[in-house]
Parts: sequence; C-alpha cells; structure tokens
Amino acid sequence: RTADVSLAFLASFLGLCALRIAWLGQRWAVLGHRLDDASLILFTFFMVSDPRTIPDSRRGRVVLASLTALAAFAWQFGLYRQNGLFYALFLLTPTTALWDRLWPGAPHRWVPGETHEKDPAAPAGLSPSPA
Repeated sequence: RTADVSLAFLASFLGLCALRIAWLGQRWAVLGHRLDDASLILFTFFMVSDPRTIPDSRRGRVVLASLTALAAFAWQFGLYRQNGLFYALFLLTPTTALWDRLWPGAPHRWVPGETHEKDPAAPAGLSPSPA
C-alpha cells in the first residue's frame, strides 16, 4: 500500500537530478551514480514509506513524497549540505496532519482487524503478537 510514496519520491528526486544534469551539461552516467547511493535506496524504500508517518490518502502521500524530494534536492544541491534526505523528511513529516485533514483516507492497519490493546502476558514495551 505504501509503494506509491516510494515511487513518487524516487521519480521526483531523480527527475530533479536529471534536470540538474542537463542544466550543468554533465554526462548521463551521473544519474546512474545517484542510484548507486545506498542512503537513497534505504531512504526511499524504508524511511519515506513508513506507514505510521505518511498521510492516509494517496494524494497526500504523493504530495509529501514530492515535497520531501524537492526539499532534499534543495538542501543537497542548493545549500551544498549533507544528509538532505533525512533533514527534508524530519522537517516535512509534521505536515502529515495537514495532508490528512485536507485529504482524509483510511488509516493504515498492520493486520486487518488488529486492535492496539496491550496483551497482559506480553513484557512491557512489546506489542502483542498476532494469533
């Protein structure tokens, strides 16, 4: 269900990188090197797509992913700072409440029908295991 946010982020970020490459007259192999960045892959498929921190609606997820890509690009290539991906997500995650209010959607559930009550037999701090 969260693949749309990963694909929207990757398309936006690599699209901006492609525009930069064209603007600077660099070789297109540079775009391939951007895909070799392990932090970009980790960020795209594990961080920006976390179901607890992304909007409930598809439109909200795509907007958040695109804005995160734009902010990360500006941080890295406009301000020439490192870790733009992480700072962009840190700054834009609080806007999830705004996107949920503008475009409501069904909240994410880990397991259909799961309740968030604690299992009295489980140790403190652990979530209940599925039956």
